[in-house]
Amino acid sequence: MAAWLLTSPDLDGVYNATAPHPTRMREFTRTLADALRRPHLTHVPGAALRLVLGRRATLVLDGQRVLPTRALDLGFPFAFPTLHEAFRNFL
Repeated sequence: MAAWLLTSPDLDGVYNATAPHPTRMREFTRTLADALRRPHLTHVPGAALRLVLGRRATLVLDGQRVLPTRALDLGFPFAFPTLHEAFRNFL
């Protein structure tokens, strides 16, 4: 997306450079385990993350739902729009 923005002089402003289909951590780890052909481990309890990460655990536990709305509206061609496709092509 960065190359697309840099080579398109008519585009300006702020763009969210994120995947078009955000996933929750649980789905991410399951998809990764499937792509690696490994068992999916159980999740880490929130209390343990808070103990290790402190207030930063909020980023992992709650996350943020950010979408690349402007890029999608302008027809940006995502090579791997889903997590499964990305893992299948890189792992």
